[in-house]
Amino acid sequence: MELFEILDKHGKPTGEVVDKTKLHKINLWHRAAHVWITNSKGELLLQKRAVIVANHADMWDISVAGHTRAGDTTLQTAKREAHEELGLRVALQDFKLLFTVRQQVSRPNEHYFNNEINDVYLVKLDLDISKLKLQKEEVSEVKFISVKEFIKLIQDPKAKIVSHEKEYKKLIEALDIQK
Repeated sequence: MELFEILDKHGKPTGEVVDKTKLHKINLWHRAAHVWITNSKGELLLQKRAVIVANHADMWDISVAGHTRAGDTTLQTAKREAHEELGLRVALQDFKLLFTVRQQVSRPNEHYFNNEINDVYLVKLDLDISKLKLQKEEVSEVKFISVKEFIKLIQDPKAKIVSHEKEYKKLIEALDIQK
């Protein structure tokens, strides 16, 4: 069973660890890693979440993301999740920390809460996406899209994309700075 370290509202470890079910039922803060993959054309890699996942099934999302296990860093999480979800082996030095963002999702009727402090990383890789080894339980497909297309997608209220409004705004600003 995977255990996750609980944080206080300021992001400081409380010393308590819990499993994922408890993590999301009791409104607890925890860390996660989000990884955005770009290629030399400046396109972003999106993953489509599998139809069988518990949250945001069949929706487009961040290239790679995952909860940080107790005792791990978000950088270790980023590396592990890139391998688990896409079959990628990425060196630690290839992950560039862009920013940290807090995210709160509350669905009390479903007894679901997700209070995350997300370290957001960027990895620049030219990939042949047809050769990726997608984790079928998590990811159904991937695609590269231009930043312009990405902006259109996140502005479309009918689009099937997971809402990370604060993160998307900061990501677009960070990508523009890097040009």
